[in-house]
Amino acid sequence: MGCDVDFYLLKRDVLVAKFIELEKNDDDYIFFKNYLIEKNIIEGNTYSKTDANILIQKIKRDTLLLKRDELYYIRSYIFEVSVGIKKYGYIPEDKRFVKKMKQFGFELIHEISHGCASLFLLSLGDSESVDYSSWNYDERDRMNLKKEEFLRELDYIILLHSKIQLRECDDLDKKNELIGTINNLEKNELLKNIVESHFDTAMEDEKLMNNSWTILFNARELTKKVETVEDGIIILDS
Repeated sequence: MGCDVDFYLLKRDVLVAKFIELEKNDDDYIFFKNYLIEKNIIEGNTYSKTDANILIQKIKRDTLLLKRDELYYIRSYIFEVSVGIKKYGYIPEDKRFVKKMKQFGFELIHEISHGCASLFLLSLGDSESVDYSSWNYDERDRMNLKKEEFLRELDYIILLHSKIQLRECDDLDKKNELIGTINNLEKNELLKNIVESHFDTAMEDEKLMNNSWTILFNARELTKKVETVEDGIIILDS
């Protein structure tokens, strides 16, 4: 199974300001409202319709409450007004789309578009164990995170796959680097215990093992990029 995964930095105050502006402009609001109605009809959302007014009020109240489907709709709407998805199809690298996304507060900081993308998402899913007991699953979506929440998920992936790579590595310098990473992350007792409980199962997963180094590389790259930001992280796959 393959997919593309995009990681966005979201400047939440910018997104809120754009939708307050949209709400005040009758033409823009009507277009957004009709766009959502059409999307609901096309996708057959009879019982879980996304309503323009409800979505805007949620954005104004707290952008952390936005669910995956709502974020998809927002991204799709931005593409429609910047490029025209009906005419051109979805082309994420289109410069007009990238510019409009930034105007709404979204900046693409990393993407995974090869075979390990779906496995990376699965690893993120496994990392939920780190803060499962304190997470309100009724209100929050794991694709819409605070910086510190996402960094905890990356720590899980880095620790798990560093331990996997240590088993496979013959290079002394790389081994020492992996040991240093493991020792540092295992200072977190909860993280250490959770990774240990998942380790044997991970070692038996052939696809995960074959992509372990690439997953580790992407987690490290994301950590570097996220450590210096102050706003939220949005994860969208396609």
